[in-house]
Amino acid sequence: MKVKILLIMVCLSMQTLAKPILEQGIALSVANETLSGKALYWKPYSLPLTLQAADYSPQSEQLARLFEYGLVRRSSEMATVALSPNRQKVALLWQYDWLSSPLPSDNDESATGVKYGRRFIKDVVINDMQQIDGEWIVSAQLYWFVSELELWVDDPIFSNIRLFKRSKESFFNPFLADIFFVYRKGKWQIWRDEEFFKR
Repeated sequence: MKVKILLIMVCLSMQTLAKPILEQGIALSVANETLSGKALYWKPYSLPLTLQAADYSPQSEQLARLFEYGLVRRSSEMATVALSPNRQKVALLWQYDWLSSPLPSDNDESATGVKYGRRFIKDVVINDMQQIDGEWIVSAQLYWFVSELELWVDDPIFSNIRLFKRSKESFFNPFLADIFFVYRKGKWQIWRDEEFFKR
């Protein structure tokens, strides 16, 4: 009886110490389940921001167009603006701010900015495996692309935004990110620690 108990304990110890295997198919499945379909947000400016209505800078024109698309809030006020130490004028000011919250379907209530598309996974390349604090960690490279681009992205006023240019070609020239998988409770999952996980 004691021999059987000892054998059982040895087998359990060997299973505990056994090195898990992360197969390509599993890595891709986990990445898709965790990361695919996530809304992506463009946040080029720090809002709230006040600009003169007579300002025709690229920043002002882009914000005005985002307002026309219903993607930012804008309020107005009249104020005295200094032209020089001895001259002032009354000017119309626009006050821009992000909308109070993204759409519920975007599944990211903390997001700010304007949604321009969604992330989808194209491939995962598995690299090294190591044990850290008793947990098995696998480093990998994630290849992803942007799909379901919003219609406003094609507006000519945003034609020089590199992010949108890259997003449009990302299916054939995907983005690359370093990610880590961790083996916990008998299954692989994305390690979300900010120190190791880069989106």
